[in-house]
Amino acid sequence: MNPGRIEAPGFRPRESSFARQCTPWQCRENNRDYQRMASDLHNIVPENARFDYERRAAKFEDLPAGTAVEGCGYKRSFGIIEPPASIKGDIARALLYMHTTYGLPLYGDLNQLKTWTRIDPPSDTEMARNLRIAELQGNENPFITHPEQAEIVTLP
Repeated sequence: MNPGRIEAPGFRPRESSFARQCTPWQCRENNRDYQRMASDLHNIVPENARFDYERRAAKFEDLPAGTAVEGCGYKRSFGIIEPPASIKGDIARALLYMHTTYGLPLYGDLNQLKTWTRIDPPSDTEMARNLRIAELQGNENPFITHPEQAEIVTLP
């Protein structure tokens, strides 16, 4: 067990999709950008490993009301995942952070992510986590500190 790392059976940290742009050896051993992204605490959350595997190629968007709700409140259909309403903003802010900080592609519609940020503002727990990460890592996720900044994000 790694001190300071959250570990639980069936859960593992979510990594950036940047890893798909180079071989595992190149990224982990020789690429400082990959190492920075993969260890960025704003992008590391406990998550079910099986769900993470199935989610990797999916986009985050809203699905029709009749779509079946699966474990943990997620909806999933044909490469699209809709998270529970209580964490839509959390996911949007993490995706926007990784996009603007590291230039990673967005896995979802930008306007939908902006909407999720508005309808699910940062909770006290999310803000406290953001401040703790800032103490450890030296930077905040600006979309948590100032959620209105999501409105000025544009695609290249």
